Amino acid sequence: MNNETPNPTSPNPSTETATAPRRRKGLVIAGVATAVVLAVGAGTVLTLALTGDDDPVAFQSASSNSGSSSSTGDTDVDAMIAAADEALTVADGEVVGIEQQADGAWRVEIEGDGREYDVFVDASGARIAEQDGDGDSDGLGLTADSLTAIVETATATVDGEVVQIGSDDNRYTVEVRPATGPAIELELDESFQVVGSETDD
Repeated sequence: MNNETPNPTSPNPSTETATAPRRRKGLVIAGVATAVVLAVGAGTVLTLALTGDDDPVAFQSASSNSGSSSSTGDTDVDAMIAAADEALTVADGEVVGIEQQADGAWRVEIEGDGREYDVFVDASGARIAEQDGDGDSDGLGLTADSLTAIVETATATVDGEVVQIGSDDNRYTVEVRPATGPAIELELDESFQVVGSETDD
């Protein structure tokens, strides 16, 4: 993970609308403990263990080369999950899309209570950049488990880094960026099976 402090080029904060009350609503499946790994300095990560009810129960420092952080190919799944989890502290709903920005920040799409939120997450935290009343799509909610499964399928199909995941029409769309050549967009069904692909021009 890049340790440099990102300088996002997200919309002007002055145009942001009021944020929802800050609260922790993690991407944890009930009854299953999940570890979210956040970088806190060169060679060190901070592991926050979460229980099924999303209450933090323990902190533990570990070396970043100890294998505590999971990744698939060039994609850091833990960073993706942590960004989605952070976005849910400022917007109530479910994550239906996530995209890594060029500067390392994340744009997270959240839908809930008939509203749709665009949340930007960087080293300074999460903030709502935009919200509107059109939050009634048929997108599939993204959880820690589904994000991991999607990334595993995508990187097994295309050797590259997953930079964007979305959901619509009961399908997942995944953009994978190979080390060389154009990006490839995969379409996955609800069982995380590839049902289509397209190469960007």
